[in-house]
Amino acid sequence: SIETFDNAAGKRDIALLTDGTYFLNRKVKRWDNKHVTGEMRVKDGTLTLLRGSTVCPIKGVGSFADSLRKSLQVKDDILQKDVEVSSPSAAAAILLYGNANGWSNWKTKDGKPIDIYRNKK
Repeated sequence: SIETFDNAAGKRDIALLTDGTYFLNRKVKRWDNKHVTGEMRVKDGTLTLLRGSTVCPIKGVGSFADSLRKSLQVKDDILQKDVEVSSPSAAAAILLYGNANGWSNWKTKDGKPIDIYRNKK
């Protein structure tokens, strides 16, 4: 099925990431151009969004978003505990509160998008 293919392709792409810490630093228009900053650690194919990352505030959205934030333990727009994620895009979406291309939003310590790892294929 297409879903199986997508999951397999995604796992293959994640396997291309080298172990280390990656960074997201982006202004968010709907948040008065404030910065969202985050760190994501990759170790042995496991992606972890690190506590201390800032997230866009959720104001006036539905109960799904509210329950998600509570389960992630966000306080004052700061992630309070590490969260294991399934992909760079899932990590970016948590911080930016919306769909996000994690392969272009997450950067290496020298500022290159992590998509460079997929382009080496």
